[in-house]
This record gives sequence, C-alpha cells and structure tokens, in this order.
Amino acid sequence: ISGEKHWWLSVNHDKENKIVRFSFVDHGVGILTSLDRKPLGSKWYGLIDGAKSVLGIRTNDEFLKEIMAGRIHETVTRKKYRGKGLPNIKRMIDFNRIGKLHVISNNVYAEIQDEKYRLLSCDFKGTFFYWEMCENNSSRPWPISI
Repeated sequence: ISGEKHWWLSVNHDKENKIVRFSFVDHGVGILTSLDRKPLGSKWYGLIDGAKSVLGIRTNDEFLKEIMAGRIHETVTRKKYRGKGLPNIKRMIDFNRIGKLHVISNNVYAEIQDEKYRLLSCDFKGTFFYWEMCENNSSRPWPISI
C-alpha cells in the first residue's frame, strides 16, 4: 500500500547467555538501489556512478563499505541530519555499544565488525540488519527503573 512502511523488528532475549539479539528487515528497495534511483532531471542523477569512479570503487561491496565508514555521504534532501544513519550504526560497533552487526542489502552481505564485505550471487530487494548486545558491550546507566 502506497505510503505505508513495510519492515519488521524481532528481538530475542537469551537470558542464559545474557545476549539480546535483534533482527530488522526493511522490505524496501535496498540501500544501494535507493541511492541509485534519482530522477533524470535531479542534480543527484548519476552521482553514484561518478562517486564510484572518483573513488576507484568497482563493486557494490566496496561501495557499501565506504558508506558504512562515512566516507560517502549521499542525501537528496540536503538536510544535515540525513544520510548519517549507516555511519552512526557502524560507530556503535566501533564504540562497543553493539556487536556482531550483519547487513544484507541488494547484492551485498557484510559482517561490519570484522570488516568483511562480499557480493552475493542473488539480489535481496530490501535491507536486513542483525546485531547483538551482551554484557561485554559498554553501556550507559538505564535511567528508568522498572
């Protein structure tokens, strides 16, 4: 249905091993397809191919790695708060707030924590995230008492 969001979030609390596992799937077009779908008249049209060329990026796995690292900032809105989500998710790994982040989008599979990015033989129309939180992750005090 037009205008509706099609995504799912799943949370599993493994009390015995003290791990909380999260899975999020967005049934949209995927990160890379979304960036590449700029209208013909838009100043952003063809920018993805141009950015890949300038940076010497040949494949989507290399491109996603650059996006996650924050070296490529793409947004159509030109709003400062847009286009920072993926690099901020990567920072949560770097700051040990979460662990074992895996991403599947379009034809790329990534194990972000280990910086392993590879191309898939098939295309996933959407984006899938999996991550964990455990007692080894650093955290801040929870301000709400239950």
